[in-house]
Amino acid sequence: MSALARNQEVFGAFWRHFDLFPPERWWSWAEIAPFASVAGARRLDIGPGKFPRLPVAGTCFVDTSMAALAALQAAGGLCVRATSPLPFSDGAFDIVSLFEVLEHVDDDGALLREIHRVLRPGGQLFLSCPMNPAYWTFYDQVIGHVRRYRAGELEQKLARHGFTIERVCARDDRMDRWFGALFGFGVRHLPGLTARIVKRYLPKVAAFVWQWHDGGDMAEAERRGGVACRARRKEGSVASRSEDQEVADAVRTAGARGGEGLSLYESSYVDLVLCGESAGGPVALVAGSHLRDFPYPGTEPWDSCLLLVGEEGFVYTSRTPGDALRLDLDVEADASAGTIRFAGAMRRATSGERVEIALSLPVSLVKFPTRLLGERYNFLELAGIPGMRWSPYDLSGEGGALQVGGGAPVAVSGIRGSCERGQLTNLRAREFAIKYDYVAVARPGASGYGVIAFASHALHPEGAIGRAIDWYLRQSASARLIVSDGELCDGNPRDVYLPPQDDEAVLLFEERIDLGAALLQRQMIRTRDGDGATLHGLREIFTATPG
Repeated sequence: MSALARNQEVFGAFWRHFDLFPPERWWSWAEIAPFASVAGARRLDIGPGKFPRLPVAGTCFVDTSMAALAALQAAGGLCVRATSPLPFSDGAFDIVSLFEVLEHVDDDGALLREIHRVLRPGGQLFLSCPMNPAYWTFYDQVIGHVRRYRAGELEQKLARHGFTIERVCARDDRMDRWFGALFGFGVRHLPGLTARIVKRYLPKVAAFVWQWHDGGDMAEAERRGGVACRARRKEGSVASRSEDQEVADAVRTAGARGGEGLSLYESSYVDLVLCGESAGGPVALVAGSHLRDFPYPGTEPWDSCLLLVGEEGFVYTSRTPGDALRLDLDVEADASAGTIRFAGAMRRATSGERVEIALSLPVSLVKFPTRLLGERYNFLELAGIPGMRWSPYDLSGEGGALQVGGGAPVAVSGIRGSCERGQLTNLRAREFAIKYDYVAVARPGASGYGVIAFASHALHPEGAIGRAIDWYLRQSASARLIVSDGELCDGNPRDVYLPPQDDEAVLLFEERIDLGAALLQRQMIRTRDGDGATLHGLREIFTATPG
């Protein structure tokens, strides 16, 4: 199991038992405050969980725990669910906090290179980590540590990546082996009880005064088992290069020559699934606006709709974005209100007859932290080149209307569902083409919610490269979550039946869209949750085009 997977397993459960602990109560605050409190200072806190070391309001936070990010965001933090590479531009920050994170990372050099990149020249890095492998206990193993550092090792690593150590604080981070075993057992098997004990003693531990000293000597820190330090990014320094960065530069160079050899393409989309209630039965809508090249290079832009009104189904596809479908929604905002509109002809799913449809559904969106699919981004893990940035949203509305043909307007209420936005960067290579096992469904009404579940695959999983990419995508580039009342929960706690592609019993009707590299079947399906309630929504099936 990777370090990231181990840490997600431990802290995914652990942080749910804590409230935010303010940075001003930590022993480190007196040293950090002169830098963090400067007006206009651009701040980044990496992997804090619910123990931030920088002022929450206005600070950017990067973590993998949804529980921690939700709490930080509610307190005014700017939150992103990510790992390294970091989704920020060069020199974006004046101060970076990295407390008790470096020892959890498989490739600590890659993380330091990224911090060097996003920190301005002369900017300050505050970090802490455990020292001295001789103090390793069962607790280190359980909590997800990869290493404890030697003094010279940490000094050289920071220098090699463009940092000068200016202040050092040696602190005790040693445990007797019996206590480490007991504490580790509690974290693994009794997280709730262990968290209550930690919460009781945390204020005393956090307030203990440790002495800071000028200079970069870490020998005392190694003896005592732990260190905090303040390091400055050197003016004009260049962090050591990785193979990933060299490959990324080669890709960019090839693309700049007009696409010779390796080159990149970029695209994005917005998709939503909702279900509401009406006097004539359920109203379900699947709607998406997809830019050119999504998800394959050479694909024309496409808008798509599946609409269920009672027992009648309608389909729509256009290569002209905004021709009939309008998603007047601000997907950049953390929370916004807008309207989903359709005015034009759809085709009746049973006969192909053209029917005029008018639809207006006012809805609200709540954005959840962006996820960077894959263990770090996705299989396309090149320095500075993201793969898929994916943002889920809660979607809800209390009233709307639609009109089918010349019939009377139909009132729609209890609208619930989900929205998502993806931004894709990929290689123009057959082996890197992607497909998805995808299901998104919604339950309407006061008890309603939306579900998104997908796993990624190689579109061409044959051959050694195709099989390797397919294996990696299946392991890493996937999500399963429920959104309801502005909250997100990973997993499937409502026990919704997520039908596989070979289950024809759930299919109501479909639209087939030629994406060039693949034929896409977008299907309106009907399924149920553990309470027996009916949900409607989308299932997608990708079939590779021969040749």
